[in-house]
Amino acid sequence: MTQPQVKERKASTKPKLPRPKISCRACDHCQKYRSRCDGNPERPCTACNTKHISCTFLTPRRKRGPKPKNLTASNGAESHINPIISTNTSHYSNDISPNSSITRSYSTGSMYNMTRVEPSSFYYTSPNIAPIPSPISNTPQPNHIPAMLTSSSSPIANRTSQYHYSHDVQSINVFMEILQPHLGIISQQELFHRMTPQIQSVYFDFLLHCITCCIQVWISPQSQHDGTYPKFNRCIEEFYKLSPPTEYDQDYSRASQLLSIIQSQLLRRFETQQAQQSQ
Repeated sequence: MTQPQVKERKASTKPKLPRPKISCRACDHCQKYRSRCDGNPERPCTACNTKHISCTFLTPRRKRGPKPKNLTASNGAESHINPIISTNTSHYSNDISPNSSITRSYSTGSMYNMTRVEPSSFYYTSPNIAPIPSPISNTPQPNHIPAMLTSSSSPIANRTSQYHYSHDVQSINVFMEILQPHLGIISQQELFHRMTPQIQSVYFDFLLHCITCCIQVWISPQSQHDGTYPKFNRCIEEFYKLSPPTEYDQDYSRASQLLSIIQSQLLRRFETQQAQQSQ
């Protein structure tokens, strides 16, 4: 019985091309667009070099496993966070002082002719709550700049040309400790990296101002929550006086999200107070 002949495989003549080196961690740009990254914190990657952008590694790595449910300003997110804060309210409220703050001033320059919705009133007249604008979802395109808006005599330009925002570093630390893990507004690594004096932005500074207001409202005693209304009203007023970005700005959207969270917390407190008085 003859055995079947086994054909010998011919060796491939194609040269093996070296596989590109892939770093164990992708940069922020490659991670955002889910592309391969060959860079490291000491050397920028090819994609960032080609696009002439900075190659940064600020975004923290995500741990594998089931993702925690991210809390938002709606659907009762504050009810999950209140028990965590209630046990340490007196401790944090004694440490935070509204008078210890840092103030910066910015010159926003001329304004673009963009449509805005101006509120009829910025202040609480309980039970009426000041309206909160929704975060920016689309990228608005600026129209032409009229000559009247570029003039320094314009009342609109004077209103937004220079504005002061204050923030309390200790309040920000408390926010990052007890609220940030549940809200997911900004990572601690990005926050403290951008708080250096060399990296300044009017929208980021206003975000710090909203973070300070948020934690001060949150840890204020339930029986004395009326004193937090003026702080929130000032934030709303400053938000509407702030010149809107000419394109999508993440810090501007984060600030709007924080204002919605503060509003939800104050509404919850007002409803609780009304229920207690009706009993």
